[in-house]
Amino acid sequence: MELIRLQDSDPKKAHELYNTFPKEETGYTNPVFGYSYEEFLTYVERKRKWTKGEDLPEGFVADTTYVLEDNGEYVGSFNFRHYLNDFLREGPGHIGYGIKKEYRGRGYASKGLRLLIDIVRTQGIDTQEIYLEVNKDNPASLRVQLKNGAYIHHESEKCYYTRIPIWDYDIKLTEADLNADIDEIEKSAISVAEMRDADAYTIRTKTTGRELMYRAATGVFRAFDGWTGKSIAIIVGGGNNGGDGYALAGILKDKGIDSKVYKVSDKMSDDGSFYCDIAKNRGLPVCDFTADMDLKGYEIIVDCILGTGFKGEVRGLARDAIEAINDANAFVISVDINSGLNGDTSEATLAVRSDMTVSIGYFKKGMFSSGAKELTRRLINADIGIELVPV
Repeated sequence: MELIRLQDSDPKKAHELYNTFPKEETGYTNPVFGYSYEEFLTYVERKRKWTKGEDLPEGFVADTTYVLEDNGEYVGSFNFRHYLNDFLREGPGHIGYGIKKEYRGRGYASKGLRLLIDIVRTQGIDTQEIYLEVNKDNPASLRVQLKNGAYIHHESEKCYYTRIPIWDYDIKLTEADLNADIDEIEKSAISVAEMRDADAYTIRTKTTGRELMYRAATGVFRAFDGWTGKSIAIIVGGGNNGGDGYALAGILKDKGIDSKVYKVSDKMSDDGSFYCDIAKNRGLPVCDFTADMDLKGYEIIVDCILGTGFKGEVRGLARDAIEAINDANAFVISVDINSGLNGDTSEATLAVRSDMTVSIGYFKKGMFSSGAKELTRRLINADIGIELVPV
């Protein structure tokens, strides 16, 4: 049994499947009801573009439609929306599905939903929970969702609104007391190379880079409780540190908090590009940082410019951005490390001065010299499940 993207399916068999669905039934809407085969083929080509976020009609979001195949038979349809707008967040949510009538009551809905959740976990999503809606007159569909780990979040007169947690790692926050003897905490700090190897090992054996990036952004969000009602700028670089910033912007948006992202580089990692695309598709402003930009109008600035692997002298727009951050009268949060600081030696010709630094995974050795401690008022580590390489 497998889920096959609609654009990769047998079009004749897929058309026959959709012809068995009514226009609307217990909350499932057939998007190609009454389509001829030629019209269906045109729709499939549109879906090919929509999956990539291209040529989306007004109010639509990027999505992927799958057919559920078992022993050569197409038995159901599942649709996954890559992100939510306000309407979808309050209503249909991420997923819609329907099972061919003669195959109902045989577990296909539960198995198909489980397969789709596994795909979502692998490919990434900018939320910790999948949102779903189910009509109260469809108890079978509610049982399917509950069987797959859903809980009822709230309800209306006609519907239940459920959530399925998918990235539920228990992020642990630990703050270092910079005014006390921190020898024990410093002993637990690791080198940049150890951090890089641990990250690669965890991605290879435990989870995806996209999930770790989302966890990192979640850790930053939870470490600070003053986001609401503030003007927020997130300054991002081209690596995974910048990707954390794009993911954070999505988390803030999901909480109803606006932010603006400024990028100092067009380069980005694959995972960073994933969260950047989501941010753009959700209407979050992503702008180029310019050399003469003034950040003094922002109340919170998040520093996601340079990561722990940086060493040497800061140049170009990254330097301009660090200077602008330091000149701004804002609450500054550095993600993983203060940009410009060497994660091993704590050397820095120029570095961000932060009110809070949220280290990701483990404290780094370069964070505990007297010079490094002068760069931040609070140092917090977010344990997001990165495991050290076994010795």
